[in-house]
Amino acid sequence: PELADFDFGSWHFLAERTGLFDANWKLIHDTFLESYHVFSLHRNTLAPDMLSTPFVGENFGPHTRGVVMRKEVTKLLELPESEWDLRANASIVYILFPSVAINLPMSGHAELWDMYPEPDDPHRTRVTVRFYAPHVPATDEAQAFWDANVRFTTKVVFEEDFGQQQDIHRSLRSGLMGE
Repeated sequence: PELADFDFGSWHFLAERTGLFDANWKLIHDTFLESYHVFSLHRNTLAPDMLSTPFVGENFGPHTRGVVMRKEVTKLLELPESEWDLRANASIVYILFPSVAINLPMSGHAELWDMYPEPDDPHRTRVTVRFYAPHVPATDEAQAFWDANVRFTTKVVFEEDFGQQQDIHRSLRSGLMGE
């Protein structure tokens, strides 16, 4: 019911990006399951605005909903809970078992991520992310705003997050550790 409230069927498709990464799909997927790495891995991109804390989440069977919070979220503690606006102060992430994530960043767009191992190689993962806006961009300025969000997200996640996951996977495969 919570996802239905977003009425995603009425959202406007913005862009799609795909990448093939040299890492097991579970490592790639783990990118969306914690946020304590923000201060170190994203020190020049996300860290200035986001908290680097454990992922605050709630499970629904095999699925999870969690939040990655902006530093300003602490100001909500001064307000009654009925006045809290989490969407303006956090990215809300829905993890749908086994390999899909829906990210709803503060910018107002939606990202639909799917991560699947390559059929003949468990050490490679194909990732597709589709970007959606709640309405058709009405001006060139609005379109430029969404295009900038697509570029930023692709850079941060594909290069920083998945780049690190590929390094981790390469280390795990090195054989240096027996288990």
